[in-house]
Amino acid sequence: MGSIANVVLRGRIFHFRRRVPDALRPRLRLKELVCSLATTDLRTAKARACRVYLASESLFTALYATPMLTDDQLARLVQDSTKRSSTGMSTGD
Repeated sequence: MGSIANVVLRGRIFHFRRRVPDALRPRLRLKELVCSLATTDLRTAKARACRVYLASESLFTALYATPMLTDDQLARLVQDSTKRSSTGMSTGD
């Protein structure tokens, strides 16, 4: 099996992992974003990883554009980004 960017296999389930940019780490209080792709199928994992990557990119862009978000606004932005990806992003340290 070839390597897929931002995808790791844990047991038989594929997971998405993406490093949080250094400039955003203090705001998110995270080193990485992690979520299960909820599949054992490589093709499905690739498609889901693309959606989650785009959602995380949108999240990072929004955070760079709005530096004065409150903690509540930040939490809502993260929740909205995870809903758009159609899989749940969780946090990783």
